[in-house]
Order: sequence, then structure tokens, then C-alpha cells
Amino acid sequence: MVGADLVFRAPGSVQILWALAVDAVREVIEAAHTRVIDEVVDQMETGLLIVRRGKDSTPERAEPGVIAARFRHYESRDGQPLLHDHLVVSVKVRRTDGHWGTLHTRTLLEYTVALSELYNQRVLEEISAAAPASSRAEALTRLVPQPALLRLTP
Repeated sequence: MVGADLVFRAPGSVQILWALAVDAVREVIEAAHTRVIDEVVDQMETGLLIVRRGKDSTPERAEPGVIAARFRHYESRDGQPLLHDHLVVSVKVRRTDGHWGTLHTRTLLEYTVALSELYNQRVLEEISAAAPASSRAEALTRLVPQPALLRLTP
């Protein structure tokens, strides 16, 4: 394995708001999405980078920092609106002795749910903090163009 693909996708309520909102609101959501991904990666770099070393494969913390590429997509494979980022992380990390080693990916796998929940919680907090309205229903009717709202009339 040469890398791990981490996918960051906001909860469904955020996805719906992002898909239906005016451009200014979409920009706020995308900015929050980007900031929170950076926070999660920082968390991963400072606590979850473990490298194995020596004949007995002794685990040790790697130096903070990863080699990664981020790709942003705005649609799902079937063409539906879906804001999400792929972060492809190299398994090569710098050991504390300055040499390169291989990331122990099991640690990342074990913390996948925790990292995902951290992302979900933080992105909701960021967007809620930026919301100009006092209630979510009021915010939705103000931020989403009226023709996009579903109307249940015969």
C-alpha cells in the first residue's frame, strides 16, 4: 500500500443546505469544510502517526507532518450534488531519527470513526456559528432561493 484515501463529507443536512443555498452561503459552508479538514489533519498529525521500527517492529511516534494531496469534488459519481474532499495520505513518514519509515496504517483505521465524528461535529459548529438566523427553519427559508424549496400544493 502506498497511501490511504480519507474522505471528508459533511452530514446530510449540511449537504442539502449546500446544494440548495445561494452562492454566499455555499462559500461559507465550503470555507468551514476546509477549515475543519485542516483541524482534523492537525489532530491526526500530532497524535496518530505511528511508525514501526527495527526487527521487532517497535512502534514509535513519527514526526508531525504528512505528505498528502487533497482533491475537492462537488458531485457524487451519479452526478448528484455532494461536496466532499479526498485526502490521499502517503504511508511514508519521517521518523524521529530523521529517516523515512512506513506509517502504521492500523492506527488510522482504528481512529477512523473518531476522526469522522470530530469532522462532523466541528463542521456543524462552524456552520451554526456563521448562521445569521435565530432558528434553522428561518435560516433555511432565508438562505435558499424560494423556487428551490419544495411546495406541497396541488
